[in-house]
Amino acid sequence: MSDTLVPTSKTKNFHALKSIADGAIVASKKAASIDRRLSLHEDWLDSDGRTGRQFLAWKEDFTGLDFQGRDLSRAEIRACTLHYCDFTNARFGESVTLKDCSLEHCVFHHTLFNKTNFIDCKISDCDFSDAELNGVLIECGHDIDGPPAKSGNRFDNAIIRAGRFVEVNFYGARLDRCSLDNVTFLKCDFLAASFTDAVIQTPLSFVDCRLAAADFRGKMLGTTRFTGCDLSGARFSDAFAQGATFDYSDLSDADFSETDLSYSSLIMVDALKTSFVGADLRNTCMRLSSLRQADLTSTVITHADLSVCDLLGAQIDASTHCYQTDFTGSTWIDGKRCDVGSIGHCVEVK
Repeated sequence: MSDTLVPTSKTKNFHALKSIADGAIVASKKAASIDRRLSLHEDWLDSDGRTGRQFLAWKEDFTGLDFQGRDLSRAEIRACTLHYCDFTNARFGESVTLKDCSLEHCVFHHTLFNKTNFIDCKISDCDFSDAELNGVLIECGHDIDGPPAKSGNRFDNAIIRAGRFVEVNFYGARLDRCSLDNVTFLKCDFLAASFTDAVIQTPLSFVDCRLAAADFRGKMLGTTRFTGCDLSGARFSDAFAQGATFDYSDLSDADFSETDLSYSSLIMVDALKTSFVGADLRNTCMRLSSLRQADLTSTVITHADLSVCDLLGAQIDASTHCYQTDFTGSTWIDGKRCDVGSIGHCVEVK
């Protein structure tokens, strides 16, 4: 007869329950430890460093912990895991640095960020609704040339002011009623993003960003700068973009119908099959641009600079107002070259 004990169902249940209980005890101890460290940090802040201790974390796992209402100003958090954390009403004051951290499914409702630095952090499925982000620097290292991957982040009703976002993934992000004021986005991914419910306050700058199929219909864009961006298939109909910049951007298949682009700069853009129907292009500079097969019917292009442009196959007819527009050096809709003195119409090179 074997002496080996065969586990019974009761034994298995006991061990399973014990494992759960042990895990709960460990989690409780971790939460209590973090609470003590945060209290010491807040004492350190209140005493200007005379008492308490600064919150410093390196390679720690804070999954599921509660940071509601805590003051993390001047904390340093590096190479940490912050998944399913609740930062509602927390404060990230000046000199807070989060570096090489992973933030997933975190809640930042009504959280205040003031000159906070997120360096080389992964941020996905986080909720920044009603948060205030002032002067933040967020660098995520997202590759906009890689395959699209939705971020799942939400910025509903958030206020983003005087910040800088570098290589951040906004694909699929919610921006409903988000206020954007004096913000710079560098190499960020806004694929198919909708700005129709966002509050845009200039100056706003997008540099080398992916904004393909983005929706700016009816927006007050003012002097917003789009430099070197992919705006293919983007929708700007009925937008106000007087004085805006689109230099070196891909505008192919974009819709600018009925858009005010007066006094704007569209130097060296690719506007293949782009619709400018009914748009206001007065005093606009489009020098060195490709406007092949673009639709310029019912467009006002007076006093504009379309020199050295490619207009082959573009739709320009009697409804297009070209008074005092310079076409010198351009390729005309029928393939002929426009000579010096092509003002308001094309004078073919002899």
